[in-house]
Amino acid sequence: MPQKRRVYRRKPRKSPAQDKNISVGQTDFKECFDETPLHECCICLGDEVSAADVVHKPCKCTASYCKGCWDHAMCCTAPRCPSCRKSIGFDYDSDKGEPKFLLYDEPQSVLDGMIVLPYSLPEGYQPGAALPDVSIHLRRASSRAQMVVTTLYDEMAKRTRPTLLKILRDEKAKVEDEARTCVCGGRSCLKRMSVEEARSKWHNPATWVCTCDGCGEKQYQKDEENKLVYRNRYGEVTHIWQCDRKSSAHIFGITVCDRCIRNPPTNLELPDCLSADQFLRGKSLRVGT
Repeated sequence: MPQKRRVYRRKPRKSPAQDKNISVGQTDFKECFDETPLHECCICLGDEVSAADVVHKPCKCTASYCKGCWDHAMCCTAPRCPSCRKSIGFDYDSDKGEPKFLLYDEPQSVLDGMIVLPYSLPEGYQPGAALPDVSIHLRRASSRAQMVVTTLYDEMAKRTRPTLLKILRDEKAKVEDEARTCVCGGRSCLKRMSVEEARSKWHNPATWVCTCDGCGEKQYQKDEENKLVYRNRYGEVTHIWQCDRKSSAHIFGITVCDRCIRNPPTNLELPDCLSADQFLRGKSLRVGT
């Protein structure tokens, strides 16, 4: 009786998904194996910047910049593209929750909502000139320099407020000390810190004061001896929330009190006490030592 021929069947090769114990039916299967292109920031030289974290430049330069470095450069160096040196203007994208940048010298930019700064004043700042840091060098800055910065601050405060209130509402359920998203677009950069820690970051800790950008409540008072004490109408202030990034969305910084984190305000109108003029008055308080 003839013997049966033994047939060897080739064992099917495992797919990459099976090798990695990933179900083929998962919706993110393609995302697991498609290589996401990464970019290199030409400022910090970080070479693992995702496309979502690359700033959308208004110019046609091919250089890539991460959003944090670009925004910082616009405020602390000068509002110019580091590559082509074109003047950059500011707006705010409420849909994305981050600053928006336009070419300052393009007429279309004004129609698209760019904040027009008072550069045209006699002896004023020209487009692309460095923004004066009047929060630190208040007495050294000219009235025109203050006008440039306060215009940007006031306009940005109005445009970012709806986003700030939305963030506070959407992230209310987070753990008490967990960092929040900020209006500058940074994820987890609005952090809770002690008043003493916040004071230590100011160039003159003895005169540091703050007002909540949510409710407009001052977080300080002056006692009988004209010394600063950190209290509001609800009691002693021990902690506040601040962003650790420098951004055109909050060029004087941003502060949120614990009460607004727990109970977000709903008033879309910007309180008068949050204007740049009031900010500068607060920073120039004369207090006893």
